[in-house]
Amino acid sequence: KAGIRTDLDSGLTLAKEHFSKENNNKYIIVLTDGVPNVALSLEKSKQGYTDSVINKTKATLQSFATNYNLITMLTGISNADALATASSYTYGQIVEKIFGTTNNPTVGKFYYITDSQIENTINNISFLF
Repeated sequence: KAGIRTDLDSGLTLAKEHFSKENNNKYIIVLTDGVPNVALSLEKSKQGYTDSVINKTKATLQSFATNYNLITMLTGISNADALATASSYTYGQIVEKIFGTTNNPTVGKFYYITDSQIENTINNISFLF
């Protein structure tokens, strides 16, 4: 739907701020139904399915690599080959730029799933990294 916004960067940043400073096993499960098209820390002119939002969100994901076990599940992309609104990238290209692939994720584990696969995926995640 037009006008819907997904700001994964702000959500990840907020989650990170609420973890203790202790260096122990920390797990974050991210379940999102859309690719990021907003990063509130960026100026409005750089919002949308832009390289600025893509790079900012990816950098925030990568910041979790050393002290956190990140599991990301993306659902809600019904046509990965469709061009994202006002973008030269398809939804699938944006997904890969930010999250990587299930075989080669940007950070942790990445699952590109349908809504009907959410519960089964959560129940079968191996938490061994």
